Amino acid sequence: MGCRKFDEAEVRQILADGVLDPGRSRTDGPCPSHALEGTTRDGQRARIVFAACRDETRVVTVIDLDTDWPCACD
Repeated sequence: MGCRKFDEAEVRQILADGVLDPGRSRTDGPCPSHALEGTTRDGQRARIVFAACRDETRVVTVIDLDTDWPCACD
């Protein structure tokens, strides 16, 4: 998240207010994934994929839709 200039508050914002992209979401497997898109408080257009597991929601990836950051995120 950090190398793509997103913080935890922005991730939570997209989780709460983002719009589901059903074409990029999957319902198979033990943790269905849901791709949500939206604009953060500082104007970044984001797609964040969340995995809805039984006991927790995990962040799979955070994508800046406008900038291809030159970093390798681990």
